[in-house]
Amino acid sequence: MKTFAQLFEERRGVLDNGAYARSMASGVFRGTDMLLNEGVPLAPTDGAVLGVAFYSLPDLVVLDKVVDRCRKSHKPHMRIEVSTF
Repeated sequence: MKTFAQLFEERRGVLDNGAYARSMASGVFRGTDMLLNEGVPLAPTDGAVLGVAFYSLPDLVVLDKVVDRCRKSHKPHMRIEVSTF
């Protein structure tokens, strides 16, 4: 699967390439306990909330690192909700 940064770069020059990257979140999150939550969620008791601007390539690079770490983690059920701005 491609990373968020790769999806963002794929559509560089398109008016809202961040929306494309955001639309592919379920595929990128596959294999993790991460989920996309539109708006501002309450902090989960069993995880964390991460705010990401999908129009920002640096944010997407950090998000890709978090996704990679979640896939490699041996701690099951660490839910991370990604909130969009």
